[in-house]
Amino acid sequence: MIVLGGGVGRNSDLLVAPLRDQQKRHGPPGLPVPAEIRVAERGDDAGLVGAAAWHLARKSRSHG
Repeated sequence: MIVLGGGVGRNSDLLVAPLRDQQKRHGPPGLPVPAEIRVAERGDDAGLVGAAAWHLARKSRSHG
């Protein structure tokens, strides 16, 4: 799966079709189906949410 997030995700309407075309022409041979291209559900906050989740997981392991 290819996930577009942040500023790239905001412009996904311009990018998804060309990415699919390039994937068909130049993607890894032998894949049973092309990789799915999706836009991050958290939009611009995806990195922030991921960083917070990582921090909380790390914190809970060190205090577990």
